[in-house]
Amino acid sequence: TDTFTVKVARFSQTREEAAAVKVDDAQLKKWYEENKSTLELPERVKIRFVRYNAADPKILAKMDVTEDDMKDRYDATIDRYTSTDTNGVEKVKKFEEVKGIIEKELRQIAAVNYFETNALDRAYSKKAAKGSSRVDEIAKEDKLKVETSDWFSFDGDYKEGFMKRVWEICPGAESFVERVAELDPSSEDYRYAVVSSSRSVWLVEKAEVSPKHTPSFEEAKNAIRPRVLSDAKAAAFKAKVDAIVKKTAAAMERAESKKLVLAGGVAANSHLRRALEEL
Repeated sequence: TDTFTVKVARFSQTREEAAAVKVDDAQLKKWYEENKSTLELPERVKIRFVRYNAADPKILAKMDVTEDDMKDRYDATIDRYTSTDTNGVEKVKKFEEVKGIIEKELRQIAAVNYFETNALDRAYSKKAAKGSSRVDEIAKEDKLKVETSDWFSFDGDYKEGFMKRVWEICPGAESFVERVAELDPSSEDYRYAVVSSSRSVWLVEKAEVSPKHTPSFEEAKNAIRPRVLSDAKAAAFKAKVDAIVKKTAAAMERAESKKLVLAGGVAANSHLRRALEEL
C-alpha cells in the first residue's frame, strides 16, 4: 500500500493587513454601476414611537394580582409544570412551588394591558396642538424619549445597508405590520397605534414613506461601502496567498532541479522551509 504525506499551509489575514485596505469613491462608483440593478429598493417606511417597559420592577409592583388569578393561571397552564421521569411516572409541581413564577407572569401581562389601554386612550382623548403630535406630547408628560426607527418594508423585503428587517423595529410586537400599515398621518382617527410584545408597549405613528426606487450613487454610497470594503479585503488576501503559492512553487522547482531531494526529502524540506521563511 502506498503512503502519502500531505502538508497543509494555513493562511490568515492579520488585523493590520485588513485595516490597511481602503476604498475610495472611484471604487465605490465602479461597484455601484456594476451592481445598480440589484439595489432597487421597495417602498420603505419609518415610524416615530415612544416605548414603555412593561417588565420594569417598579411597574410590576403596582399591578394587582389576586390568589384566584394565580390559581386560574396555574390550572390553565398546568402542562408547563408537568414532567415524566425515566420510569414513566408523571409528576406535577404544586401550585405553591410555581406561585412566584405565575405571579410575575400575571403582573407583566397586567402591565402590558395597562400601558396598551393608557397609551391608546391618551393618544385619541384630545387633538394634538397645531404642528405637534400626541406621541411627542405624551412622551413629554411621561418624561420619555421619542425615537425614529430605521427604514423598513411592510412586505418583508430587505436590502442590507438600506434598511432594517421589519421584525427588528419593535421586537416581538404582535400584529405590527397590520397595525402600522393602516396608519394615516393626515387622519385624526388613524394617526396612532399601539403595538406590544410580552415585555414592551409602543405608541407609534408613521414618520416617512419612501416610494420604490433605485437609489442614486450618493444615496447608496455609505450603504454599499461595507460590501465594497469586504470585497477589497478578500481580493487583497487572495493576492497575498497567490503570491506565496507562486514563490513556493518556484522554490520547489529549484529544489527539484538542483536534485536536493535527499534522505527521504529532508534536504528538500529544509530548502523549502528556508524559501518560505524568505516570503
